[in-house]
Amino acid sequence: DNLERKKSLADEGKRSGLATGLYKLDDLMDGIQFGEQFIIGARPATGKTALGLTLVAEIAMRQNVPTLIISCEMSTEALMSRLCAVYTGVKLSSLRRGTYTDADMKQILTFNAKLASAPLYIFDAIRGITGQQVEAIMRQHARRYGVRFALVDYLQKVKSNKRSEKRTYEVAEVSGALRAAAVSNKIALVTLAQVNRESEQGKEPRMPRACDLADSGQIERDADAIALIHRDKKDPSKACLIIAKQRDAAEGIIELYYNGQITRFENPESAPRYDDD
Repeated sequence: DNLERKKSLADEGKRSGLATGLYKLDDLMDGIQFGEQFIIGARPATGKTALGLTLVAEIAMRQNVPTLIISCEMSTEALMSRLCAVYTGVKLSSLRRGTYTDADMKQILTFNAKLASAPLYIFDAIRGITGQQVEAIMRQHARRYGVRFALVDYLQKVKSNKRSEKRTYEVAEVSGALRAAAVSNKIALVTLAQVNRESEQGKEPRMPRACDLADSGQIERDADAIALIHRDKKDPSKACLIIAKQRDAAEGIIELYYNGQITRFENPESAPRYDDD
């Protein structure tokens, strides 16, 4: 039945998962798959949240797919400012300083109107949340609001239900709980995760690997797919997404453009170039 469904989708020119708008990523993964956990890892300040909100802007606000964000790092207000910049193209610095123009204001009002009707649900977990609570929230939103896509920002901030002597055991429990929630609720789950700084050390820094995911090798085992963000230190706008694991498909490297002024990842060919302020 599953194979026939995928054949039917392919014949109709549709994907088996959720399209991200990043076409090379969609081609390689056939979209973000339902009932799977897609780990996106990166070193601090490399763009984990930016990529997560790039996906949310496309899936929740352009495709109107019911979406849940569980944020353990940023407040709802901060998330909305970032999402507004990603969706409208208004500079994030202008939103923070209040220096936006009349033309920008029209874009912001359009964003507000779209946000009011978008099936987007945000759970502020800055004060702390456990893996068991995340499971319950995802299950509740899937049943009540039909949520099909979820973003957790980020994995190492989610607490274990049980205290352990080793941090690795706690992170492993959380990782397993999130994947179980995705499978049982048939949600396409993107979980952001920290990558340690080992790949930056030495005279010649290397691209991050799946084994660099911080705190636990179990994250790598629990993930159905893993992508790692890498940006060029000399030109931070040059970025790539390293698909380090896919259970049922090929691995590869996808080139992207990072628009730092609006904290958005874009397809390199169509991305506009802005001069830095």
